[in-house]
Amino acid sequence: MNISAMQKRHFILLDVVPFLGALLGIVVLARTGVQAVDLVGLLLMWFVTVVGIELGYHRYFSHQAFQVRPWLKGLLVVFASMGGQGSVIAWATNHIHHHRFSDQPQDTHTPLHSGEGVLGRLKGFLHAQVLWKWSYRPPLPDKFALWLYRDPIITRLSKTRIYYGWVLLGLALPAALSGLWDMSWEGALRGFLLGGVIRLFATQQGTFLINSLCHLAGTQPYNSKDNSRNNAGFALVTLGGAWHNNHHAFPKSGKNSHAWWQIDYGYGVLKVAEQLGWVWDIHTVSQEDRQRKLKSAGAITKTRAAGISGGEAPHENTAGS
Repeated sequence: MNISAMQKRHFILLDVVPFLGALLGIVVLARTGVQAVDLVGLLLMWFVTVVGIELGYHRYFSHQAFQVRPWLKGLLVVFASMGGQGSVIAWATNHIHHHRFSDQPQDTHTPLHSGEGVLGRLKGFLHAQVLWKWSYRPPLPDKFALWLYRDPIITRLSKTRIYYGWVLLGLALPAALSGLWDMSWEGALRGFLLGGVIRLFATQQGTFLINSLCHLAGTQPYNSKDNSRNNAGFALVTLGGAWHNNHHAFPKSGKNSHAWWQIDYGYGVLKVAEQLGWVWDIHTVSQEDRQRKLKSAGAITKTRAAGISGGEAPHENTAGS
């Protein structure tokens, strides 16, 4: 099977089917009702999946923002794979490529090249949200993420059949939890639909909103050479992934929050794991480095340069003091 056929198969199985399954699940659960155990399964599976995607696929496998024990590296592959967003090698390679060409014509999921006006922005949003996955030229892993290919743990757990097995495991676990708790097939169905199918669809769309909305709307405190934006509206459900301009300004940082009010529970999870000795060397950004990239700092620098060229005495830059 060629790459294009594999892409289309993955799109149908893990983008179209979860969408239809989530709609069906809402109808069925409206009839059966939802029990507390089903909500527990949903929250557990949501947390496991988002930790795998945001901390595993994103901050570790794509950017190596920290170091991790081999057993936890493998677990992060499993957790993220249950999110149905592609194998770790495919995901990380495309993300590294995205940073290299962010919002340029080569960027596979930028929302900015679909025309102007409201219609153009809507087309761009839909493209970046999901439609780009139907057919695109995948970047070469050996060019952008060679170290992933050289890691036996990653390659072993990311083979196509094994990857699809992890996706199925993510559907089976909440079904087993609710089914065994109730000792009924109806319980298993509720768990499968809520913690399995609906969770799969919701966590996918949360991640994809970073591709789309976080390049269209939000704040942009840093000069990041692209249109990445911070969006506080869904920072919580992405474990801090929606502080996207912060991330694009400092992609290797394991901490996306740069202010006390910016919630980044992903970094909190890393700090707990660090205390347990599971991760180490978590990269962070100094206040001085952040200050240098702020747009306001750049504006002050330009103003000072203009003043000097015009014969005025330079003034001390006190921004952030």
